[in-house]
Amino acid sequence: MTRLSVLLILTFCYYISTIHGGVKKTKDPLLEEFSSLPTKATFYEEEYFNGLSTSIESAECKNLPRRWQKRAQSVDTLGTCVTLCEEIDCTGRCVRIYPNHGDLQLSTVEMDAKVSSARSCFRK
Repeated sequence: MTRLSVLLILTFCYYISTIHGGVKKTKDPLLEEFSSLPTKATFYEEEYFNGLSTSIESAECKNLPRRWQKRAQSVDTLGTCVTLCEEIDCTGRCVRIYPNHGDLQLSTVEMDAKVSSARSCFRK
């Protein structure tokens, strides 16, 4: 096949896809189900789940209470996938902590005393 043939085929495919709206995206029922599940996490002021703690549970992004922002040293994800973010409203640098892998030390993911908000791993 010549370069011109390949170019013509690609152009034709692009043209057809734009006329018909491109490839239709189907909804993933598993993703929809998991994205509606609440994020659950307990944050501790010391490593290894020690010291004072605070918990969150929300299907949306949740800011930690003001006095807990940038304070937690460990987190128990309580069997859920949690995205931890450095800034409020789930902005800034974020790190995922997967189910049943609650971090005994947030320092292992460079998030010790940096977490301000959290959300489900399945939410944007």
